Amino acid sequence: MRKLSFVLCIVLVLSICSVGFAAEPAYSDANPPAPVFSPDAVQASSPEYSMNIVPYAITSVLDWSNGIGKASSTGVACTSFTRASAIADKIEVQYVLYQYNGGWKQYKSTTHSKTKSAAFTDGASFSVASGYSYYVTTYHRTYSGSTVVSSKSATSGSIYVS
Repeated sequence: MRKLSFVLCIVLVLSICSVGFAAEPAYSDANPPAPVFSPDAVQASSPEYSMNIVPYAITSVLDWSNGIGKASSTGVACTSFTRASAIADKIEVQYVLYQYNGGWKQYKSTTHSKTKSAAFTDGASFSVASGYSYYVTTYHRTYSGSTVVSSKSATSGSIYVS
């Protein structure tokens, strides 16, 4: 009877150990565990320094578009729309206007921005020379502080200004 009890105890202990080992996934450099993001894990305080470090959410550019139209015989009007995934510290749109003069060349540029927003509808006007074709490329960026966290670009069709 004692031998049977001893054997059953050994079998029970080995069964529990094997279940515990089987529950642990096999991690390696190629298969690391997923990072754990917890505000408690990254908050710090010190009697000498007062700080709370909280991870920021990356606010990415979700929707973006642009357009160009003839405003006059010496001007073009460009438009842009940017929508972020959440409120960004800053949304920025850079307009780069190109002119065709035997080849496409950068002609003019300007940058506009809006702070603490999740969407930005904007426009830019450029004085141009008549008798040429133009198109615009816009660069849509979201910022966290002074760091660019997402960037997308759009290119319009070309127009002829006469």
